[in-house]
Amino acid sequence: MTDSPLEQLSVSPLFDKLTTRVKEALLGAASMRRLDVGARLLVTGELNSTLFVILDGAVDVVLPGIDAPHVRLGRGECVGELSILDGQPVSANVVAVEPTTLLQLDHIQVWSLIDSSATFARNLLRVLAGRVRHDHAVLAESSDERRRFERLSMIDGLTTLHNRRWFDEMFPLGVVRLGREGRHGALLMADADRFKDINDRFGHTVGDATLRRIGRAILVGLRPGDLLARYGGEEFAMLLADVDERAALEVADRLRRRVADSASAGAPRCTLSVGVAVVNAHEPFESLVARADAALFRAKHGGRDRVSD
Repeated sequence: MTDSPLEQLSVSPLFDKLTTRVKEALLGAASMRRLDVGARLLVTGELNSTLFVILDGAVDVVLPGIDAPHVRLGRGECVGELSILDGQPVSANVVAVEPTTLLQLDHIQVWSLIDSSATFARNLLRVLAGRVRHDHAVLAESSDERRRFERLSMIDGLTTLHNRRWFDEMFPLGVVRLGREGRHGALLMADADRFKDINDRFGHTVGDATLRRIGRAILVGLRPGDLLARYGGEEFAMLLADVDERAALEVADRLRRRVADSASAGAPRCTLSVGVAVVNAHEPFESLVARADAALFRAKHGGRDRVSD
């Protein structure tokens, strides 16, 4: 059974300990808004005069120039409060990641609540304090990750992609982050089919050019936030975020076709076999790699130039 708007409002920290009478008055004065998946609620640089409370669904707060969400807000949480308090333009994009219902309070209602209710004012301060603590933690984590990237940003000399050492360090961290944020993901292991035949027939110079071409084709087919490394020899590894099994298989097949079509006139055609393993919560990284390798084995022995899970 779906909760009533009053019950939905009661789970919000912003309205903790407010009387039922006050909450009912708020519901009577406020309006509702419904967002479809992908709809933008707030846009960086625009003015905002509304406080939004999420009654159901979820939104991502995305900082300018950064692909990964800064934070995901769900039921009971609010957004838009800072631009009301300081009168400045919105500092981040806010996008619905699920069908989302919001309660809308305009700035006059918000300031009236602050003036008339010490409880609401304290709750708002607690929300802001929590945001500040979260932002400090994210900044500290980003600083640590930046230093780690700088130290371990090893580049494969042939393809200019990240190499196996970078894979060993950064892919497990990427999987951990997906689990911590409750996001889906998948590991793809890909291998160039019959690459030894190309080396034997055309020589290592052509073979090296073929590997570079495959690496570029894969890189162009990925999103900026996806991870890619040359795993070793003619094998490549990719970590995709925010994909389920079906989407991961579609990405893998698109990359397979892109590689097959990448050979220019006179260059040897080389196909790709891809194994796909969906990230499972709390699974050891080594087990994830083993499942992706097993899927790649099935693709190779199933006839090559194909995708398997």
